[in-house]
Amino acid sequence: MISLLLPTPGDPLILETWIVNYKKYEHLIDECLICVNHLVSDCEISEKTSRELNLFYESFKSDKIKIFYNHNINSHGLILKFLYEKANGDIIFLMEDDDFILDISLLNDNFNKIKNGECEIIGIPRNCCSSELIQVFFEKYNRPNVGFWPTNFICKKSLLDQTELNFSEKIFNSGELIKELDYVTTENIYSDTMVFLSLQLNSLTNNICYLKTSYHSSMYDNVYLSIKENQNELIGSLHIGSLSSVYNSLLFDCLNKKPIVDFINLYKNDKDTILEYFRRFVYLNLFLEKANSKSFYYETYKKNLCEVFDLFDDNYKDYFDQSLIKKLINKI
Repeated sequence: MISLLLPTPGDPLILETWIVNYKKYEHLIDECLICVNHLVSDCEISEKTSRELNLFYESFKSDKIKIFYNHNINSHGLILKFLYEKANGDIIFLMEDDDFILDISLLNDNFNKIKNGECEIIGIPRNCCSSELIQVFFEKYNRPNVGFWPTNFICKKSLLDQTELNFSEKIFNSGELIKELDYVTTENIYSDTMVFLSLQLNSLTNNICYLKTSYHSSMYDNVYLSIKENQNELIGSLHIGSLSSVYNSLLFDCLNKKPIVDFINLYKNDKDTILEYFRRFVYLNLFLEKANSKSFYYETYKKNLCEVFDLFDDNYKDYFDQSLIKKLINKI
């Protein structure tokens, strides 16, 4: 039995786009547990929008999809733990709401690899932690990546149950023993969401398969997508990355321009940082082009996105080759 766990701030455009994609591989999933977790925002949700949102979320409930609400925890890792404790599957599949499966057969193959024991863990490698931790980990395990992304991650529950089930970020204090590495830290070490859990999993098994067909969007999409297209490389999934972070603008309700304006002003001399930020709005705009124009959020979202785009200089607006991105979006 496969349990899919999805934490989401509940942005309706992102979630609806994700659900549309999920429906294409739902036949592979036994239960889909979604936790809506409204992050803290400077802009309050109106009562009218709150009612519409609740109806919107509830409309997705089915025999397989279960919706939970927890607005008291502002932590990705703690929400994953919250969902994990409700999962019934013997195989756990973690996803994020800006990660989309483009090749269903590859996903099915990965599930089968877990079921038949070919792999005990399948995931996308990443570090997101101190260089000291990366170096010590490499010396012990001869593997370059300490952690996994908390998305497109498949693992047997029996293996996860042998860990502390700490999906959250963690700070190792200077002088602290990291028993999985037999190492005492020489400075304070930070590790991001799921890095500590990944460290414990690495200490339990070498039977790890790394996903090589997942594409993570970035400000370099023009280059990377062109290369992949020219070389006819398979893209099995699209992880846009940090898309939910624009939630605090509440694009579907009362647009809060201040954090966007402040960001642009803070990094006005750093083109790359602003491009990375602007990239997220480009994807949202392409999502909106595919969205149901009769959805309750559509007109407000469209108006607010136009206002957001007007905040950026034209050289940013013309940077991304949207024809390349659309080819991926159309597969969602």
